Amino acid sequence: MKVRLATQLLSASVADALEFCRDIGIPEFLGCDGTIQLIRIFNNLLDVMNSRNMRAKGRKWALAKLNVEETKNFFENVEVYIKHLKFLDGTLVIDSNRSNGFRGFIVCMKSLIALYNTLIAQENSTLNYICTYKLSQDHLELFFGSIRAKCGFNNNPSARMFRAAYKRLLVHAQFKDSATGNCLPLEKITILNASAINSTTGNCRLVESPDDITMNLENLDDHDYIFPTLTEYAHHVVEYIAGFVVRKLKKQLHCETCIQSTLESTPNKNTFSLVSHKNKGGLIQPSDGVTKVCSTAEKILREYQTRVGSKCVGQPKYFLTMINKLSGMLLPTSIFNNLIEFIRKLFPR
Repeated sequence: MKVRLATQLLSASVADALEFCRDIGIPEFLGCDGTIQLIRIFNNLLDVMNSRNMRAKGRKWALAKLNVEETKNFFENVEVYIKHLKFLDGTLVIDSNRSNGFRGFIVCMKSLIALYNTLIAQENSTLNYICTYKLSQDHLELFFGSIRAKCGFNNNPSARMFRAAYKRLLVHAQFKDSATGNCLPLEKITILNASAINSTTGNCRLVESPDDITMNLENLDDHDYIFPTLTEYAHHVVEYIAGFVVRKLKKQLHCETCIQSTLESTPNKNTFSLVSHKNKGGLIQPSDGVTKVCSTAEKILREYQTRVGSKCVGQPKYFLTMINKLSGMLLPTSIFNNLIEFIRKLFPR
């Protein structure tokens, strides 16, 4: 089990995506209300169990006297919900062979309230709040991951190997965040920090090279997302990504006219879109020109993946030429050049 993948699956973003697919009428997502409810409940529960400070919003706020009653009511509702979950045959999940995870959530909720009553609710308590992320095993997982890395990922190191690895971590470097372990670090907590050596992440390719991409042409029907034609949902996703592109471009552009040309002049023009569905005040509604450029880039990328064996499609020059022909007249030259430079970084020269 990979916790870092489970937390991404049981997230508000997945619930929003399912809800949006249901609202636009995609047949495969009709009747997914129960799944949306389950994901939102466990997303909020994971937020409570991973609180890190007093300045967070919503459920991510650390447990304190101001929100303890709300948290207790939430825990009671979640416990009732978990105890009434059933399989298709009517068997309660809590009574099945797969009940460990659900029972674990109930135990964690009760334990957290007991910790609050012991550490904060007392009259002479010195604590004002509890950051639940400090209680998680992520820090121990990261420590074990670093030990395994120093031992050459040996699953059964000897005492001498462990002592040598521990000394290297203690004297020479602090932990390096690894994306291959069971969890992801949510904040910078120095462990065994005896020197000032900082970890740096390596470079990664955004798009695989043609030699890395393998396509099974006999099963193209199972992967309809690779065809250049964009579905309604794909168009909304591209529009959402275009808002992120505009956010990055605004940091590089200094011309106010150019910046305004990347933004939608009437923000409420399309009230039913993925951007408006997920917007809580911080998302950007891109202009039609930027959306067109990003849509064209998406189509060319899909064609690039489909026809990766072709000599012309496999060249970045072909990719950029097609973008220029299809979208070059929609934006000012300076903005278009910035977009081209951004796309050029997707391909190694």
